[in-house]
Amino acid sequence: MITERMMKRKNEEFIMLACEFLGSFVSEGKKWLDAYERQGIEAGKINGQIAFWLRDWFNFVDAIAVLFANANIFGAQVLTRSAWEVYLQFKYFLDEKDENVIAEKLKCYLIVMKYKKILILQKNLDGYIKQNNIMEAEKTKADIERAKEGFTSKQFNGCIEYIKRIESKPQLNWYTVYDKNIKSIRGLAKKVIAVNEQSIENINENIYGLLSAYAHGLFSGDGFYFGEDKQMKFLPFRYNNGGSFSLLMILIMFDDILLTLKDYYGDKIDFEEIVTPEIVSKQKDLLVRIRDIDEVLHGKV
Repeated sequence: MITERMMKRKNEEFIMLACEFLGSFVSEGKKWLDAYERQGIEAGKINGQIAFWLRDWFNFVDAIAVLFANANIFGAQVLTRSAWEVYLQFKYFLDEKDENVIAEKLKCYLIVMKYKKILILQKNLDGYIKQNNIMEAEKTKADIERAKEGFTSKQFNGCIEYIKRIESKPQLNWYTVYDKNIKSIRGLAKKVIAVNEQSIENINENIYGLLSAYAHGLFSGDGFYFGEDKQMKFLPFRYNNGGSFSLLMILIMFDDILLTLKDYYGDKIDFEEIVTPEIVSKQKDLLVRIRDIDEVLHGKV
């Protein structure tokens, strides 16, 4: 039987290994972003959009690393879902090799993002008018006019159907505007993940079942254990409880991001300069050790 002292020691070991594991991804992310900066980042271009999504994904991994470093596994689980949604959009963006198709997706993405920005500005404007805040209202009106100019630019010629769809259903995401057959983020996962349907359903259930439950406070009775005196006790706030799932998902996402980038860029990028075989091997070894500890700790709960 594992004692409370052993639980504490195992928890500390889990956090130490998890920080080393996550730190390797953050380090790799910085190398990627440095490489993109050297090439030159162009907003509104395919290369630029790839860089923006990579930056967002690594930013979430960095945030997860900060939480793990402070042993806040609960908060990290919520951010894993956010990283997953960025990954799915990136994956869908590059899931076809035809540069024209990718360019069309980019147009749709930019239209939807511009339209949603206008909606947010309009809501802000309504608030300023109600508050009689003339100065902020005038600034916001000017921002709205500048944003609307984007819809008449040459960039969006021939994209009237995208504009009509987002105007009729402002709650839609860009990928549901582009492809009417994709109804939700779960549907997007089924579209782009190359595994059998049952496997992707299992992943979806963990991401949007387990992690959503944590995000919405539905596991409030989950944070306890029975002590050596057989009495119910609260787990410490900074205690790992199934945290290896987030780390496993990060490794799965990263491996697939790397394969997707290799497929798109080919020999234009020296991938081993950024991700060495030694680092990949170390990450996998660390995850095995982390999951072994997690099994011991989670079994205690």
